[in-house]
Amino acid sequence: MNRDYRRIVTGEDVNGKSCVLSDGLVTNGYGQPEVLDVYPLWSSGSNLRIPYRKGDFEVEQADSKKLLPELGGTNFVVEIAWPDKEDYDHNDAKEMFKSLNAESALMASDDAAHTGMHRTDTLDYLIILSGEIYMLLENEEVLLSKGDTVVQSGVAHSWSNRSSEPCVILAVVVGADRQA
Repeated sequence: MNRDYRRIVTGEDVNGKSCVLSDGLVTNGYGQPEVLDVYPLWSSGSNLRIPYRKGDFEVEQADSKKLLPELGGTNFVVEIAWPDKEDYDHNDAKEMFKSLNAESALMASDDAAHTGMHRTDTLDYLIILSGEIYMLLENEEVLLSKGDTVVQSGVAHSWSNRSSEPCVILAVVVGADRQA
């Protein structure tokens, strides 16, 4: 699915007045075609300073193809989860996580309750914009549909789109410190 998302970034001009610093399309999606598309809207490091000022920020920082941020950093993304493929297996999941630069998050197939089960050192805020998807946890699953929100606190999980339509999810991913 090829989508264009408009990104507007505000800040201050040289006189300290609020202004639009950037207004353009985000077209650099990545991921695994017909499994998961990710469109990076914005990202920030752990040393976030605001407001942005003309000349001291980089739009390119949002164009990272790394889903998982550093500790204290954030990624603001749109994810498009395509309907499940019948023959999708752990090797396919490895390829998908590689495309997200998140190989370390994927759980070993022996430890996973579901294909694609993963655990990240992130706190994720999600809202379903369209479609539906099952959130698979180790001992339960939850059907999510348009308007539903999830606060995913770094626990083992996977996703399953059992419908015939893609599911569009807006997510803010925050790098977090895992408790022992």
